[in-house]
Amino acid sequence: MVIQIQFRLDHYASELRNTAVGLVEHRTLHFTPVCGHTLGTIQELNQPLWDGEVSWGLQIRGLTPDSWKLFELGKTYHLDLTPAT
Repeated sequence: MVIQIQFRLDHYASELRNTAVGLVEHRTLHFTPVCGHTLGTIQELNQPLWDGEVSWGLQIRGLTPDSWKLFELGKTYHLDLTPAT
């Protein structure tokens, strides 16, 4: 069984961390689930997961500058949840 949730990257926060190579900027990405009742679109993907107003999101912390290029503000991403074995 696979549960797939669609999230949109809404904003990020930056912080400087002191590392062995000096100060390095790390980011925390803030995602919100894509909601909607539009039939025939990807928004149907999340609809079975809740009923009513959505009040949850996803944060990924401590990303290094090398990983920033993998994400773009305003874009949507999928999170696939599968049971661990």
